[in-house]
Amino acid sequence: MSMEKISKEMERSEAAASLLEHFDAKFIDKQEITREDVAEMKDRGITVEKFLGFIGKNYGYLFHGSRMEIPFTDTLQTSGGKVFASSNPAIAIMKAIYLNNAKNLGYPLHVDEDNANLALQIDGPQVNTIGELGYVYVVSAEGFIPDPNSNWQYSRADSASFVKRVQIGRDDFKYPVRVT
Repeated sequence: MSMEKISKEMERSEAAASLLEHFDAKFIDKQEITREDVAEMKDRGITVEKFLGFIGKNYGYLFHGSRMEIPFTDTLQTSGGKVFASSNPAIAIMKAIYLNNAKNLGYPLHVDEDNANLALQIDGPQVNTIGELGYVYVVSAEGFIPDPNSNWQYSRADSASFVKRVQIGRDDFKYPVRVT
C-alpha cells in the first residue's frame, strides 16, 4: 500500500472515530435512538452496527435483539430460563429482524472479528420470520456469563434492565441472508 493510501485511510479512520465520539456525546443521555437518529448517523457515514460496537467497547455493554417494543419500565425477561445477549451488534440486529420461528435459522456461533463469516441461512420460513423493523436493547454486561460454545453469546438466569433502545430496520443487517 502506498504512503498516500495509508495516509488517506488514517484520515478516514480518524474522521470516523471523531463522528462516533460525536454521536456518543449526542445520545449519551438519550434512552430511545430512533430511525431518524440512525438515518442521521448513516448520512454521516456511521452505521448503527459501528455505533453500537463503539458504545459496547467503551461502556461494557451487550446487545439484545427483539421485534418487541419493550417499555423502559419493563425488563428483558427470560426465554427458557435465560436472557440472552450478544457482544456482537450484528447478531443483535439480526435477531431483531429475523424471528426464530422458521424450521431453522442457521448462523455461526463463532464469528470472525471482522464478521467475514457471518451469514444467515433461513430454512422453511414462516409468516413473520422476516421483519422490517426491530429493536436492539443495550444492556450492561454485568451479571451475564459467556457461552463457552460461542464467541459472542452471553446469558443470565434472571431478567435484565436495559439502558437504551435502538430502533433498527432490515437494511441495518448488512450480511448475506439465504432463504430456502
